[in-house]
Amino acid sequence: MRGECYVVISSTLNPLKDWETSLRDSMGVTLNFKAAYFLALSIGEIAKPDVGYKGALARINKFKAVMIKDKLGSHCVSIINVKKY
Repeated sequence: MRGECYVVISSTLNPLKDWETSLRDSMGVTLNFKAAYFLALSIGEIAKPDVGYKGALARINKFKAVMIKDKLGSHCVSIINVKKY
């Protein structure tokens, strides 16, 4: 089945866990953007995103990728629109 999905990648890895587990915990894949946006906020522990849902949706539609940063800290998460094969 072809289509699109969204890959969510956090910029932070937990140094207390082994590399594989930390990498697995900092990534996710969803089939729709709304789920990807809220997953990004959860994975990145972002309380105050610098871009809202509608702004992020506009960017993902135009550029196929968006970076969401936390206004209160240094957390950062990327959402990438990729083709699914």
